[in-house]
Amino acid sequence: MADIQKTGRNLQVATIVGLALFAILVGSLYFNPVFYALLASVFAGFASREVFKIFGLRNGFMFYVGLVAISVIVLITYFGGLNLALIVAMGVWISLSIFRLQWGPKGFANDIGAFSVAIIYIAAMLSFSVDLAHHENGFERVFAVMLLTIANDTGGFFVGVRFGKHKMAPVISPRKTWEGFVGGLILQLLIGVFVVPGHLLSISMLQGFVMALVLTLTATFGDLIESAIKRDLHIKDSSDVIPGHGGVLDRVDAHLINAFVGWVLITQIFGI
Repeated sequence: MADIQKTGRNLQVATIVGLALFAILVGSLYFNPVFYALLASVFAGFASREVFKIFGLRNGFMFYVGLVAISVIVLITYFGGLNLALIVAMGVWISLSIFRLQWGPKGFANDIGAFSVAIIYIAAMLSFSVDLAHHENGFERVFAVMLLTIANDTGGFFVGVRFGKHKMAPVISPRKTWEGFVGGLILQLLIGVFVVPGHLLSISMLQGFVMALVLTLTATFGDLIESAIKRDLHIKDSSDVIPGHGGVLDRVDAHLINAFVGWVLITQIFGI
């Protein structure tokens, strides 16, 4: 029980479930990227369901149409390309907003907020990860971003639990500490400098350093953004669908933003 009291979760269960999810995602990437796209679509649907629920979206039709649309947007990335997926995403947002008008202004801003978070924060971000996967070295590209993000979470968690004293953002995320941030940064920099270059991506050690540094910052902000949403809506976890972790959104918050930032770094800045 000590680990539950100190970390807020059952560490043994969280570790087993986390490793299982990691194995499934990596296995799907290695076997065939289309399976990764399908898994990303499923994750997008579950995460959007959590968003709609915590925002209190009550209209059943809008709820389920939104879930299907979010999942389809992610799949379109693989089969039709990133540009088409983003065009469809904006079209879905406009269509849902117009359709919502028929129920009047009460709750309108809240419902549109839910759609915006689901489409931009979940569907669009995951689409960049799927686009990375749809490449001849898609496994290495996605795995590099995933590994760096996990390193940040892992280093931050264990160092924070052991040495964390100075709160980073106590109002938003009471358990996040500067010591944990440094722990995540160090582990991510080590992997970014010594593992990613040459082994996963054709980049220099300096580029690996830059990639790790940037993804540490964006992963941290990704955690804080999701925590701020939950604090504002007075909830602890987005759901309890993943034992030891909470909801899907709780598990992928840092990965969502890093999918986009990783895509920018790899394809636009490093040009690989």
